[in-house]
Amino acid sequence: HAAAANSDSNSATIATVLAELNSHSTHSSARASVIRRAIGQRVAVSVTINRSVTTIGNSEEDPLYSGGLTVEGTLDGTRQTIRIITLASAATELEALPTNASWQSDVELIDWDTIYHRINARQLPAENL
Repeated sequence: HAAAANSDSNSATIATVLAELNSHSTHSSARASVIRRAIGQRVAVSVTINRSVTTIGNSEEDPLYSGGLTVEGTLDGTRQTIRIITLASAATELEALPTNASWQSDVELIDWDTIYHRINARQLPAENL
């Protein structure tokens, strides 16, 4: 499991983000604005994994993500779907997890997928303490 987020001024909680998302209609452009405001913030998530696949054709230039997986799942305790580009270093752990397993990590929200009504995110490395 990745380290949980510190509660500092640069951290959001997924509950806060979800409350904002849910305060707007499903097809509202305001949902994309909610995610845009959270970009750059470290958010701790717990995800029930639906599937994980090798990340292919990803625009990530950072070698930390080369060879990583893309996890699709649902935020635990909610019906909100999320897609996370993971670090290469997490691949072995994720490949060992069965479907419907719960996985925790810190992520950065990237954008809102208006077609799938899904949060897109990128796993962040553990913070240096």
